Amino acid sequence: MPQAFRKVYRDGYFEMVARSPRLLGWLYDATDKPFHKDRVKDGIERAGSTKVKKRIRDFNAGVVVCTHFLPLPLLAPERNKGSSAARILTVVTDFESTVSG
Repeated sequence: MPQAFRKVYRDGYFEMVARSPRLLGWLYDATDKPFHKDRVKDGIERAGSTKVKKRIRDFNAGVVVCTHFLPLPLLAPERNKGSSAARILTVVTDFESTVSG
């Protein structure tokens, strides 16, 4: 992703974790809508992912392993339209326990 996107995304996340974790939790809950289309967010992500998608196509990977949620919705359309034959796997690295006790 472009450096400016990475800086805002990464640094913004860590600033919110340190300074306002409740706001971060609220934003997470407010935006955690599986299968919901957000044209603005999707457009920003698509515009910022041109280089990484080209690198994946040029590398001709057989498998792409995602450890973050962002690559999957960017790469799946590439596979669906035949621009990439890579299998796309997602590994969940963050777990939340709801067990009390």
